[in-house]
Amino acid sequence: MKFRQTILLSVFLFGINNLIACASEILPTHNEIVMSEGMKITAETEHGEITIIAGTRFYRSYTWEGGTRSVIMLPRKKRWLGSLGLYYPGQGNHWKEHDEITRGVLEEGYQNFSSIDEAYAWISKKVHWGAVYRDGGLLVNFHKSKGAGGTLHVGVWQVLINGEKPQNLAGSKNNKLITW
Repeated sequence: MKFRQTILLSVFLFGINNLIACASEILPTHNEIVMSEGMKITAETEHGEITIIAGTRFYRSYTWEGGTRSVIMLPRKKRWLGSLGLYYPGQGNHWKEHDEITRGVLEEGYQNFSSIDEAYAWISKKVHWGAVYRDGGLLVNFHKSKGAGGTLHVGVWQVLINGEKPQNLAGSKNNKLITW
């Protein structure tokens, strides 16, 4: 009888430890997340208009061309290409087809630069792929790769210079990037 109780206690403790480990994976405290729960961003880019809505925690919805698709973003465990935010790698065709799109490759995070010139160099690469940005450094890039297994590419970024939001960025299009 004592052996069975020891086994049950071990299984219980193993389960609790796994639950705690999973919770720490789900509840990061160090990630640089741009959108807060309930926040909405609409970006009008050369590739069309997209609206991103932040749901509870890491849930994000993307609406373009009259259709909406959603994912639960993953928190980055290590900084990758400057970001310690959220991502969704778009493995396989995870969405029902809409506008020839069946998957999303999605990112959200901060990009911190030590100079305005470094920031503009990074911004210019994003603009090349269909980004718009505001004076305060909020940037959304959006483009689609259509066809079989078409992909929606979206990045929601907060640009920082020496840890601070910029006040005035040349080339910004404040009226093309609306938040509420």
